[in-house]
Amino acid sequence: MAAPLRGFRLRRPGSAQKFGAAAGSLRGLLRKGCRLLQLPLAGSRLCLYEDGTELSEAFFRTLPPQTELVLLRPGESWPGCCGDVERFLAALCSRTDAVVEAARRLLEDERAPRRQRLLADLIHNLSGDSAAERRDEDGKWFEGLESRFKNKSSYMRYSCESRIRSYMKEVSNFISNVHPTARDAYKRILDLMSDKLKSVKYNGSYFDRTEEEAAMRLCTKEGWFSCQGPFDRDDCPCKHSINPYTNRESRILFSTWNLDHMYQQVCSAPNGTSSPCQAHRVAGASLQLLGNRRSPAWFTFCTYFAELYPAHPFEPSLGRALPFSTAMPTRLLQPHPKANPQHISCQRVVATCATLSL
Repeated sequence: MAAPLRGFRLRRPGSAQKFGAAAGSLRGLLRKGCRLLQLPLAGSRLCLYEDGTELSEAFFRTLPPQTELVLLRPGESWPGCCGDVERFLAALCSRTDAVVEAARRLLEDERAPRRQRLLADLIHNLSGDSAAERRDEDGKWFEGLESRFKNKSSYMRYSCESRIRSYMKEVSNFISNVHPTARDAYKRILDLMSDKLKSVKYNGSYFDRTEEEAAMRLCTKEGWFSCQGPFDRDDCPCKHSINPYTNRESRILFSTWNLDHMYQQVCSAPNGTSSPCQAHRVAGASLQLLGNRRSPAWFTFCTYFAELYPAHPFEPSLGRALPFSTAMPTRLLQPHPKANPQHISCQRVVATCATLSL
């Protein structure tokens, strides 16, 4: 007895156009498909659109109706739907304006929320003129900014300086919470940090894509920033990236970004003593707390020295020169909106000190 007819969707490699065909056997479907797509029957094959698996008669019988298939002529192959993704990415790079225009047309009639979001994100990420630098080239990017900023890089440099200044100010303002016996040492470290930051102009070059020395900026020459990942990993598993030079929305969004998407806080343990957060438990490090051993601020400085200089345990007397190293982390952190003002973050101190570029 003949197998019942089942419907399938056929397409050619690299084509978005699909054709419907019904058959009860692989041979029958292949014959109808070749007739529809005007291909020679001899040597043609059918494979799954999803992963390129070539069909056999036995495998064909297991397929559900409306499975999407690709019809291949002799000598052709199909790697799976990833091939469409590769072609789409190639189009994004070579025909950006055309892709944006097509996405806008699709968005006008789209009603599915998920597809609306995908199209809107695509348009947002491809719109704008990232190559433009001057105000007269991309006036919309500068909306809301002071007129003294004539190009994007000068504003981004200022933005970086302001961010680092705010970290330094936060750490400086915490001195009133430090135990009196530790206050002088705390201030000496602050003064050293402040002098170093001033000498390098608060490392504004970190956000400046026109900085010629690659080691002095955190972005590519095109302005792309990549998340550096959690402190205990070499990179970001999520591959976060952003280009604030592209458009005004990306510039504003970048101001809220953490470049390591982690924010750790020194917490008070149940017994009332300050304990290191899990992120800053350094094996073999000597943490010697001065004055009030429950002072979160002083604990963070001890953590700072233990983390950056594990070979040089923190000395309470600070009687010798600080063992600054050239292997400092270059993470920048944005203030967390829910941070407890009574506690200072281990990573915040590390971030402030890391901007010294020693």
